[in-house]
Amino acid sequence: PDTADTLHDIGELCYKTGKYELAKKYYDQTIQSRKKILGTKHPSLAWTFNNMGYLLGKLGDYKGAADSFTNAMKIWKKVLGTQHPNYGMVLHNLAWVSMKLENLKEANSLYTEALKVRREALGDQHPDTIDTLNDLGELSYKLGDTKKAIALYKQAMTLRTKLLGPNHPSLAWSNTNLGNVMLKIGHYQDALRFFDQAKKIWDNVNANLSHPNCGLARHNIGVTLLKLGQIEKAQEIFLAALQIREKHLGPTHTDVADSCLELGKLYTIAERYEEAAELLERASSIRSASFGPNHKLTYEAIDCLRVVQWKL
Repeated sequence: PDTADTLHDIGELCYKTGKYELAKKYYDQTIQSRKKILGTKHPSLAWTFNNMGYLLGKLGDYKGAADSFTNAMKIWKKVLGTQHPNYGMVLHNLAWVSMKLENLKEANSLYTEALKVRREALGDQHPDTIDTLNDLGELSYKLGDTKKAIALYKQAMTLRTKLLGPNHPSLAWSNTNLGNVMLKIGHYQDALRFFDQAKKIWDNVNANLSHPNCGLARHNIGVTLLKLGQIEKAQEIFLAALQIREKHLGPTHTDVADSCLELGKLYTIAERYEEAAELLERASSIRSASFGPNHKLTYEAIDCLRVVQWKL
């Protein structure tokens, strides 16, 4: 067990420092070691499966993440029961990955159950309960209920500010989520204000822009600036977002595809069609590999590429 624990700890350290492929290697070794020594139903194995799920999610392998979280859930459900905080945590994680895979009905069911477990086990003002509340807001946004999304996001933001202070990284997520809703309903200046606040928080807590969230903040600002017609500013910040994402997530991550897509759209508007085509081909390839060739996000990238190819 000591060897497995050491492997797990090294994997966790690699994960926290952004060395995701190396972390995956150590988590894989931990899983094999713990299965051999402790059996397939030990709680320690559930932790490794859960952490592997986080890691695969970071790498954009959402199907793999779902499998890992499901393995963790089965163990914790059997060993700890359905009222334990760990069970609530893994339900939350499964809901998150279901949302990433666009399985929104399943995500809604899982988030609702996770919120119930966390409220009963941890209380309404625990950070984990607030996280689930916030993610239910995101799900509402994806389901098109912007009014409910705004209410849930603001509730989560108020609780987080009271509990953690205004500069905690969790507040960056609250600002990001509210920015997304404002962007969707056309309130671009409000969206820009929320996204800029998220950027300030993430840049402050990540020296040398050493985290993918620094790229996310810039990407969101770029999308908003493009909506406002500020093409040069949008291009500059899109390029910065792409560079950060490639560095910390790798060249085939779905977030990199998102950056390529938006930058491709910008170049299309600017009539820089060859540059646009190159980026949109890359976005299409990454999304097809990650989500499948018939996924709506893949079609979105392909449709943008076809427009550019027609222009060439």
